Amino acid sequence: MLAIAILAILLGLFFVLISIPVDFIFRFDSFRSPSFRFQMGWFFSLVKIKIGEKKKKPPKPKKPKKKKAKKKKKGKSNIQLARLITRSLLFRVLRLVRDVLGSFNLMHIDADLEAGLGEPADTGMVFGAVWPLLALMPVSLRQQIRLSPNFGTEPVLAGTANGDIRIRPILIIFVILRFIFSGPVLRTIKNIIVIKWRNRN
Repeated sequence: MLAIAILAILLGLFFVLISIPVDFIFRFDSFRSPSFRFQMGWFFSLVKIKIGEKKKKPPKPKKPKKKKAKKKKKGKSNIQLARLITRSLLFRVLRLVRDVLGSFNLMHIDADLEAGLGEPADTGMVFGAVWPLLALMPVSLRQQIRLSPNFGTEPVLAGTANGDIRIRPILIIFVILRFIFSGPVLRTIKNIIVIKWRNRN
């Protein structure tokens, strides 16, 4: 009985701790004096983690990269895995993103950024994935986030961004567990294990 009581107390304490909101504050400015500041507060700001301003360092000369031998890919395995992506699974993934974003309490956010990866194709792929995510946000919030792609040949991150975000860990954990134990995800995990096991034999 004592062990059960101790376990119940620990579980109750755990749920209380993950119910306490976590506050995130970030500031980024690349125009006036390039700097970045990040602060995380938990337990009503009694616990704080700060990352101070960091100035940009001059770029180091790049060393020539050695070409690695390419490994042969298993085309048949990739085709089998691609067939596992069903409409129900995609729906669950989109719902996961929407629920995670919905669990964020954005008290303030304002971003005007221009970003590029140095490779136009990679930049296009990233922004092609980011823009649909922004479309899931409320219109009032979407208007405060302005992202512009830079298709140059050098990596770029320029602009300003600042925001205050509050997150309750218990909501994130609940959303992730609901996603993992949903029917489409469990079936996909089962099928992946079966395919991997068959390919090894």
